[in-house]
Amino acid sequence: MADLPHSIRNLTSGLVKELTRENIKKLLDPTKKIPSNVIEISNLDINYFKDLDAQESKTISDIFGVKTIRELADITYRQLVEKSIRIQKMGISQGKLELMITAAKYISKAARYRPPEGQKIVLVGLDNAGKTALLNAIKNEIMDISQLKPTQGMQRQTLHLKEQKLYIFELGGQEVYRKNYLAEPEKYVLGTDLMVFLIDMQDQDRYNAALEYLEQILDIIKYLNEKPEFIILLHKSDPNIFKLEPLFREKIDYISSKIKKIFQSYSFQYSIQISSIYNIINLTKSFQYILKKLFAGELERELESREVIEFVSKLVEMILNIESDVTKELSTLSENLYQMKEEFTYLKKLILFEKTGAIKETISTLETNKSGISSREMFIKELKQFLIKKE
Repeated sequence: MADLPHSIRNLTSGLVKELTRENIKKLLDPTKKIPSNVIEISNLDINYFKDLDAQESKTISDIFGVKTIRELADITYRQLVEKSIRIQKMGISQGKLELMITAAKYISKAARYRPPEGQKIVLVGLDNAGKTALLNAIKNEIMDISQLKPTQGMQRQTLHLKEQKLYIFELGGQEVYRKNYLAEPEKYVLGTDLMVFLIDMQDQDRYNAALEYLEQILDIIKYLNEKPEFIILLHKSDPNIFKLEPLFREKIDYISSKIKKIFQSYSFQYSIQISSIYNIINLTKSFQYILKKLFAGELERELESREVIEFVSKLVEMILNIESDVTKELSTLSENLYQMKEEFTYLKKLILFEKTGAIKETISTLETNKSGISSREMFIKELKQFLIKKE
Protein backbone atom coordinates (compact mmCIF):
# COMPACT_ATOMS: atom_id res chain seq x y z
CA MET A 1 0.00 0.00 0.00
CA ALA A 2 1.35 3.40 -0.92
CA ASP A 3 2.02 5.85 1.87
CA LEU A 4 -0.20 8.92 2.27
CA PRO A 5 0.78 11.58 -0.26
CA HIS A 6 2.71 14.43 1.37
CA SER A 7 0.02 16.95 0.44
CA ILE A 8 -2.68 14.85 2.07
CA ARG A 9 -0.57 14.30 5.20
CA ASN A 10 -0.02 18.05 5.55
CA LEU A 11 -3.68 18.65 4.92
CA THR A 12 -4.86 16.24 7.63
CA SER A 13 -2.23 17.51 10.09
CA GLY A 14 -3.35 21.06 9.45
CA LEU A 15 -6.96 20.02 9.90
CA VAL A 16 -6.22 18.53 13.30
CA LYS A 17 -4.58 21.75 14.46
CA GLU A 18 -7.34 23.92 13.03
CA LEU A 19 -10.09 21.76 14.54
CA THR A 20 -8.35 21.92 17.91
CA ARG A 21 -8.23 25.71 17.74
CA GLU A 22 -11.89 25.85 16.78
CA ASN A 23 -12.81 23.54 19.66
CA ILE A 24 -10.91 25.76 22.08
CA LYS A 25 -12.60 28.91 20.82
CA LYS A 26 -15.98 27.34 21.58
CA LEU A 27 -14.97 27.23 25.25
CA LEU A 28 -14.23 30.96 25.33
CA ASP A 29 -16.27 34.16 25.37
CA PRO A 30 -17.10 34.97 21.71
CA THR A 31 -17.45 38.68 22.53
CA LYS A 32 -13.75 38.94 23.37
CA LYS A 33 -10.81 38.95 20.98
CA ILE A 34 -9.26 35.48 20.90
CA PRO A 35 -5.65 34.99 19.72
CA SER A 36 -5.11 32.49 16.93
CA ASN A 37 -2.11 30.96 18.68
CA VAL A 38 -3.00 28.27 21.23
CA ILE A 39 -0.03 29.13 23.46
CA GLU A 40 -1.25 32.72 23.64
CA ILE A 41 -4.73 31.46 24.50
CA SER A 42 -3.34 29.47 27.42
CA ASN A 43 -1.95 32.72 28.85
CA LEU A 44 -5.32 34.49 28.79
CA ASP A 45 -7.15 35.44 31.98
CA ILE A 46 -9.59 32.80 33.22
CA ASN A 47 -12.45 35.28 32.77
CA TYR A 48 -12.19 34.48 29.05
CA PHE A 49 -14.12 31.24 29.68
CA LYS A 50 -17.66 31.77 28.46
CA ASP A 51 -19.11 29.78 31.37
CA LEU A 52 -17.45 31.94 34.04
CA ASP A 53 -18.78 35.39 34.86
CA ALA A 54 -16.57 38.14 36.29
CA GLN A 55 -17.44 37.40 39.92
CA GLU A 56 -16.83 33.65 39.56
CA SER A 57 -13.48 34.30 37.90
CA LYS A 58 -12.45 36.60 40.75
CA THR A 59 -13.56 34.04 43.37
CA ILE A 60 -11.51 31.26 41.76
CA SER A 61 -8.49 33.55 41.42
CA ASP A 62 -8.69 34.59 45.07
CA ILE A 63 -9.16 31.08 46.48
CA PHE A 64 -6.59 29.26 44.35
CA GLY A 65 -4.20 32.11 43.62
CA VAL A 66 -4.44 31.67 39.85
CA LYS A 67 -5.02 34.20 37.11
CA THR A 68 -4.39 32.60 33.71
CA ILE A 69 -5.85 29.55 32.00
CA ARG A 70 -2.44 27.88 32.17
CA GLU A 71 -2.30 28.42 35.94
CA LEU A 72 -5.83 27.08 36.36
CA ALA A 73 -4.71 23.92 34.54
CA ASP A 74 -2.13 23.29 37.26
CA ILE A 75 -4.75 22.90 40.00
CA THR A 76 -4.72 19.33 41.30
CA TYR A 77 -7.71 17.25 42.29
CA ARG A 78 -6.47 17.28 45.89
CA GLN A 79 -6.51 21.09 45.92
CA LEU A 80 -9.99 21.04 44.46
CA VAL A 81 -11.32 18.71 47.16
CA GLU A 82 -9.62 20.62 49.97
CA LYS A 83 -11.23 23.90 48.92
CA SER A 84 -14.52 22.57 47.58
CA ILE A 85 -16.56 23.65 50.63
CA ARG A 86 -15.25 27.21 50.40
CA ILE A 87 -15.91 27.29 46.67
CA GLN A 88 -19.48 26.08 47.09
CA LYS A 89 -20.15 28.68 49.78
CA MET A 90 -19.23 31.29 47.19
CA GLY A 91 -21.89 29.91 44.85
CA ILE A 92 -19.73 27.84 42.49
CA SER A 93 -20.53 24.13 42.28
CA GLN A 94 -17.69 21.63 42.38
CA GLY A 95 -18.97 20.12 39.14
CA LYS A 96 -18.70 23.43 37.31
CA LEU A 97 -15.22 24.10 38.64
CA GLU A 98 -14.12 20.62 37.57
CA LEU A 99 -15.28 21.37 34.03
CA MET A 100 -13.38 24.68 34.01
CA ILE A 101 -10.20 22.99 35.23
CA THR A 102 -10.68 20.24 32.63
CA ALA A 103 -11.07 22.85 29.90
CA ALA A 104 -7.94 24.65 31.12
CA LYS A 105 -5.94 21.41 31.07
CA TYR A 106 -7.24 20.70 27.58
CA ILE A 107 -6.05 24.09 26.32
CA SER A 108 -2.70 23.80 28.10
CA LYS A 109 -2.15 20.34 26.64
CA ALA A 110 -3.20 21.47 23.16
CA ALA A 111 -0.57 24.22 23.25
CA ARG A 112 2.12 21.52 23.30
CA TYR A 113 0.29 18.92 21.22
CA ARG A 114 1.84 17.59 18.04
CA PRO A 115 -0.46 15.39 15.92
CA PRO A 116 1.16 11.98 15.28
CA GLU A 117 1.73 10.87 11.71
CA GLY A 118 -0.86 8.16 12.05
CA GLN A 119 -4.31 7.45 13.41
CA LYS A 120 -5.13 7.43 17.12
CA ILE A 121 -7.41 4.76 18.57
CA VAL A 122 -8.35 4.66 22.24
CA LEU A 123 -9.52 1.38 23.79
CA VAL A 124 -11.52 1.99 26.94
CA GLY A 125 -13.85 0.07 29.27
CA LEU A 126 -14.07 -1.34 32.77
CA ASP A 127 -11.34 -3.62 34.09
CA ASN A 128 -11.53 -7.19 32.80
CA ALA A 129 -13.61 -6.09 29.82
CA GLY A 130 -11.09 -7.75 27.50
CA LYS A 131 -9.18 -4.75 26.11
CA THR A 132 -5.69 -6.26 26.36
CA ALA A 133 -6.77 -9.62 24.94
CA LEU A 134 -8.53 -7.87 22.07
CA LEU A 135 -5.43 -5.85 21.25
CA ASN A 136 -3.27 -8.97 21.32
CA ALA A 137 -5.75 -10.78 19.10
CA ILE A 138 -5.69 -7.94 16.61
CA LYS A 139 -1.90 -8.17 16.53
CA ASN A 140 -2.13 -11.95 16.14
CA GLU A 141 -0.20 -12.40 19.39
CA ILE A 142 -2.84 -14.12 21.51
CA MET A 143 -1.37 -15.45 24.75
CA ASP A 144 -2.89 -17.64 27.37
CA ILE A 145 -5.76 -15.44 28.55
CA SER A 146 -5.20 -16.47 32.15
CA GLN A 147 -1.69 -14.97 31.99
CA LEU A 148 -2.83 -11.50 31.04
CA LYS A 149 -2.22 -8.93 33.74
CA PRO A 150 -4.45 -5.88 34.33
CA THR A 151 -3.28 -2.86 32.37
CA GLN A 152 -1.53 -0.36 34.65
CA GLY A 153 -2.72 3.09 33.63
CA MET A 154 -2.40 3.97 29.95
CA GLN A 155 -0.43 1.77 27.56
CA ARG A 156 0.44 2.85 24.03
CA GLN A 157 1.22 0.48 21.18
CA THR A 158 1.93 1.12 17.54
CA LEU A 159 0.46 -1.20 14.94
CA HIS A 160 1.95 -1.05 11.45
CA LEU A 161 -0.29 -1.83 8.51
CA LYS A 162 2.09 -1.59 5.60
CA GLU A 163 3.10 2.11 5.61
CA GLN A 164 0.16 3.14 7.79
CA LYS A 165 0.52 3.58 11.54
CA LEU A 166 -2.16 3.07 14.15
CA TYR A 167 -1.42 4.45 17.59
CA ILE A 168 -3.52 2.41 19.98
CA PHE A 169 -3.93 3.72 23.52
CA GLU A 170 -5.27 1.14 25.94
CA LEU A 171 -6.69 2.68 29.11
CA GLY A 172 -6.62 0.43 32.17
CA GLY A 173 -10.13 -0.10 33.49
CA GLN A 174 -9.53 -0.34 37.22
CA GLU A 175 -11.37 2.29 39.25
CA VAL A 176 -8.24 4.16 40.34
CA TYR A 177 -7.23 4.68 36.70
CA ARG A 178 -10.75 5.56 35.58
CA LYS A 179 -10.70 8.43 38.07
CA ASN A 180 -7.45 9.68 36.54
CA TYR A 181 -8.89 9.63 33.03
CA LEU A 182 -11.97 11.54 34.12
CA ALA A 183 -9.88 14.03 36.11
CA GLU A 184 -7.40 14.66 33.26
CA PRO A 185 -9.26 13.69 30.08
CA GLU A 186 -7.23 16.07 27.93
CA LYS A 187 -4.33 13.61 28.10
CA TYR A 188 -6.40 10.81 26.64
CA VAL A 189 -8.97 12.31 24.28
CA LEU A 190 -7.02 15.10 22.54
CA GLY A 191 -6.65 14.27 18.87
CA THR A 192 -8.47 10.93 19.13
CA ASP A 193 -9.80 9.69 15.80
CA LEU A 194 -11.72 6.71 17.12
CA MET A 195 -12.74 5.56 20.59
CA VAL A 196 -13.53 1.87 21.06
CA PHE A 197 -15.54 1.18 24.23
CA LEU A 198 -15.69 -2.45 25.38
CA ILE A 199 -18.49 -3.91 27.49
CA ASP A 200 -17.98 -7.34 29.03
CA MET A 201 -21.21 -9.11 28.07
CA GLN A 202 -20.45 -11.97 30.46
CA ASP A 203 -20.36 -9.65 33.48
CA GLN A 204 -24.00 -8.68 33.84
CA ASP A 205 -23.47 -7.42 37.40
CA ARG A 206 -21.51 -4.49 35.99
CA TYR A 207 -23.63 -3.56 32.99
CA ASN A 208 -24.84 -0.41 34.74
CA ALA A 209 -21.31 0.57 35.84
CA ALA A 210 -20.06 0.22 32.25
CA LEU A 211 -22.90 2.32 30.86
CA GLU A 212 -22.35 4.97 33.53
CA TYR A 213 -18.64 5.11 32.65
CA LEU A 214 -19.57 5.49 28.98
CA GLU A 215 -21.86 8.43 29.79
CA GLN A 216 -19.14 10.14 31.84
CA ILE A 217 -16.73 9.87 28.92
CA LEU A 218 -19.32 11.19 26.47
CA ASP A 219 -20.10 14.18 28.71
CA ILE A 220 -16.46 15.21 28.95
CA ILE A 221 -15.69 14.72 25.26
CA LYS A 222 -18.81 16.69 24.34
CA TYR A 223 -17.78 19.58 26.57
CA LEU A 224 -14.28 19.63 25.07
CA ASN A 225 -15.81 19.74 21.57
CA GLU A 226 -13.78 16.74 20.45
CA LYS A 227 -15.51 14.60 17.83
CA PRO A 228 -14.09 11.09 17.69
CA GLU A 229 -16.23 8.33 16.30
CA PHE A 230 -17.32 5.63 18.71
CA ILE A 231 -17.48 1.89 18.27
CA ILE A 232 -19.13 0.04 21.13
CA LEU A 233 -17.99 -3.57 21.26
CA LEU A 234 -20.30 -6.00 23.06
CA HIS A 235 -17.28 -8.07 23.92
CA LYS A 236 -16.82 -11.66 25.10
CA SER A 237 -19.82 -12.69 23.03
CA ASP A 238 -18.15 -16.06 22.54
CA PRO A 239 -19.71 -18.54 20.07
CA ASN A 240 -20.49 -21.20 22.67
CA ILE A 241 -22.22 -18.84 25.08
CA PHE A 242 -25.18 -18.39 22.75
CA LYS A 243 -25.82 -22.13 23.15
CA LEU A 244 -25.02 -22.39 26.85
CA GLU A 245 -27.02 -19.33 27.87
CA PRO A 246 -30.40 -19.06 26.10
CA LEU A 247 -30.96 -15.48 27.34
CA PHE A 248 -27.65 -14.16 26.02
CA ARG A 249 -29.19 -12.89 22.79
CA GLU A 250 -31.73 -10.96 24.87
CA LYS A 251 -28.87 -9.45 26.88
CA ILE A 252 -27.29 -8.27 23.64
CA ASP A 253 -30.55 -6.63 22.59
CA TYR A 254 -31.05 -5.10 26.04
CA ILE A 255 -27.60 -3.49 26.21
CA SER A 256 -27.85 -2.34 22.60
CA SER A 257 -31.10 -0.53 23.35
CA LYS A 258 -29.53 1.10 26.43
CA ILE A 259 -26.56 2.31 24.38
CA LYS A 260 -28.80 3.74 21.66
CA LYS A 261 -30.79 5.62 24.28
CA ILE A 262 -27.60 7.08 25.78
CA PHE A 263 -26.33 8.31 22.41
CA GLN A 264 -29.61 10.07 21.68
CA SER A 265 -28.36 12.91 23.89
CA TYR A 266 -25.20 13.37 21.81
CA SER A 267 -24.29 14.06 18.20
CA PHE A 268 -21.42 11.57 18.00
CA GLN A 269 -21.25 9.02 15.21
CA TYR A 270 -21.33 5.53 16.69
CA SER A 271 -21.94 1.88 15.91
CA ILE A 272 -22.48 -1.24 17.99
CA GLN A 273 -20.59 -4.44 17.16
CA ILE A 274 -20.56 -7.94 18.65
CA SER A 275 -17.03 -9.25 19.25
CA SER A 276 -15.08 -12.14 20.71
CA ILE A 277 -11.42 -13.11 20.47
CA TYR A 278 -12.59 -16.72 20.06
CA ASN A 279 -14.61 -15.89 16.98
CA ILE A 280 -12.12 -15.21 14.21
CA ILE A 281 -14.81 -14.12 11.78
CA ASN A 282 -16.44 -11.53 14.03
CA LEU A 283 -13.09 -10.29 15.33
CA THR A 284 -11.68 -9.71 11.85
CA LYS A 285 -14.94 -8.19 10.68
CA SER A 286 -15.00 -5.80 13.64
CA PHE A 287 -11.39 -4.78 13.11
CA GLN A 288 -11.89 -4.12 9.42
CA TYR A 289 -14.95 -2.07 10.30
CA ILE A 290 -12.81 -0.06 12.72
CA LEU A 291 -10.25 0.59 9.98
CA LYS A 292 -12.90 1.63 7.51
CA LYS A 293 -14.40 4.13 9.94
CA LEU A 294 -10.98 5.35 10.98
CA PHE A 295 -9.52 6.07 7.57
CA ALA A 296 -12.65 7.17 5.74
CA GLY A 297 -15.02 8.85 8.16
CA GLU A 298 -13.36 12.07 9.24
CA LEU A 299 -11.75 12.91 5.93
CA GLU A 300 -14.96 12.37 3.99
CA ARG A 301 -16.83 14.69 6.34
CA GLU A 302 -14.21 17.44 6.53
CA LEU A 303 -12.78 17.37 3.01
CA GLU A 304 -15.44 17.53 0.36
CA SER A 305 -13.27 18.10 -2.67
CA ARG A 306 -13.70 15.47 -5.34
CA GLU A 307 -9.99 14.68 -5.47
CA VAL A 308 -9.75 13.88 -1.77
CA ILE A 309 -12.97 11.87 -1.67
CA GLU A 310 -11.72 9.76 -4.57
CA PHE A 311 -8.47 9.26 -2.70
CA VAL A 312 -10.34 8.23 0.45
CA SER A 313 -12.45 5.73 -1.50
CA LYS A 314 -9.32 4.09 -2.86
CA LEU A 315 -7.74 4.15 0.58
CA VAL A 316 -10.75 2.42 2.15
CA GLU A 317 -10.65 -0.26 -0.52
CA MET A 318 -6.97 -0.86 0.16
CA ILE A 319 -7.47 -0.91 3.92
CA LEU A 320 -10.23 -3.49 3.62
CA ASN A 321 -7.83 -5.67 1.65
CA ILE A 322 -4.81 -5.24 3.91
CA GLU A 323 -2.50 -8.11 4.46
CA SER A 324 -0.40 -7.07 7.45
CA ASP A 325 2.58 -9.12 8.47
CA VAL A 326 1.20 -9.88 11.92
CA THR A 327 -2.28 -10.92 10.76
CA LYS A 328 -1.56 -12.32 7.34
CA GLU A 329 -3.61 -15.51 7.57
CA LEU A 330 -6.67 -13.83 9.11
CA SER A 331 -6.58 -10.90 6.71
CA THR A 332 -6.27 -13.14 3.64
CA LEU A 333 -9.21 -15.26 4.73
CA SER A 334 -11.23 -12.16 5.55
CA GLU A 335 -10.59 -10.55 2.16
CA ASN A 336 -12.27 -13.44 0.39
CA LEU A 337 -14.95 -13.55 3.06
CA TYR A 338 -16.00 -9.99 2.30
CA GLN A 339 -15.72 -10.34 -1.47
CA MET A 340 -17.88 -13.45 -1.78
CA LYS A 341 -21.25 -13.22 -0.10
CA GLU A 342 -22.24 -16.68 -1.27
CA GLU A 343 -19.15 -18.25 0.34
CA PHE A 344 -19.99 -16.59 3.65
CA THR A 345 -23.08 -18.79 3.87
CA TYR A 346 -20.93 -21.87 3.33
CA LEU A 347 -18.46 -20.66 5.94
CA LYS A 348 -21.11 -20.38 8.64
CA LYS A 349 -22.25 -23.91 7.92
CA LEU A 350 -18.70 -25.24 7.99
CA ILE A 351 -17.92 -23.65 11.35
CA LEU A 352 -21.29 -24.69 12.80
CA PHE A 353 -20.74 -28.33 11.92
CA GLU A 354 -16.97 -28.41 12.41
CA LYS A 355 -17.18 -31.06 15.13
CA THR A 356 -19.33 -33.36 13.00
CA GLY A 357 -18.53 -35.28 9.87
CA ALA A 358 -20.58 -32.80 7.87
CA ILE A 359 -17.63 -30.48 7.35
CA LYS A 360 -15.69 -32.98 5.21
CA GLU A 361 -18.78 -33.70 3.15
CA THR A 362 -19.38 -29.99 2.52
CA ILE A 363 -15.78 -29.37 1.51
CA SER A 364 -15.86 -32.38 -0.79
CA THR A 365 -19.02 -31.10 -2.44
CA LEU A 366 -17.49 -27.70 -3.03
CA GLU A 367 -14.29 -29.19 -4.45
CA THR A 368 -16.20 -31.24 -7.02
CA ASN A 369 -18.06 -28.17 -8.27
CA LYS A 370 -15.82 -27.51 -11.29
CA SER A 371 -18.12 -24.80 -12.60
CA GLY A 372 -17.24 -22.50 -9.69
CA ILE A 373 -15.14 -19.39 -10.28
CA SER A 374 -11.42 -19.43 -9.46
CA SER A 375 -11.90 -17.18 -6.43
CA ARG A 376 -14.15 -19.81 -4.85
CA GLU A 377 -11.50 -22.49 -5.30
CA MET A 378 -8.93 -20.22 -3.73
CA PHE A 379 -11.31 -19.50 -0.85
CA ILE A 380 -11.95 -23.19 -0.12
CA LYS A 381 -8.24 -23.98 -0.26
CA GLU A 382 -7.46 -21.27 2.29
CA LEU A 383 -10.37 -22.35 4.46
CA LYS A 384 -9.19 -25.94 4.56
CA GLN A 385 -5.70 -24.84 5.57
CA PHE A 386 -7.17 -22.65 8.28
CA LEU A 387 -9.37 -25.41 9.73
CA ILE A 388 -6.54 -27.96 9.62
CA LYS A 389 -4.40 -25.63 11.70
CA LYS A 390 -7.23 -25.17 14.19
CA GLU A 391 -7.58 -28.95 14.59
